[in-house]
Amino acid sequence: MVGYIEELVASVSMLRKVCTLLKPHKDATELISGENYPTSSLILPLQHGLLVKTKEDVNDPGMISAMKSILHADLEPRYVNFPFETLIIYHS
Repeated sequence: MVGYIEELVASVSMLRKVCTLLKPHKDATELISGENYPTSSLILPLQHGLLVKTKEDVNDPGMISAMKSILHADLEPRYVNFPFETLIIYHS
């Protein structure tokens, strides 16, 4: 029974770490989903913030490190060749 409880506590701890990792993504999604105000100016700051949050840390457990690596690799190449001048002119 003790082994089961320790395993359960470890699983809950890992789930909390996963929730902590994914919360900035949830917040960013909700922020850019707003229909009552322009959100295009938020794209770059949000992307930068998410990239910072998904940098691997030597103290991360293996599962969190793997998730950060996948999220970071997916976010990093986005908007590399985006025509920001067009966006700035359009929203001026």
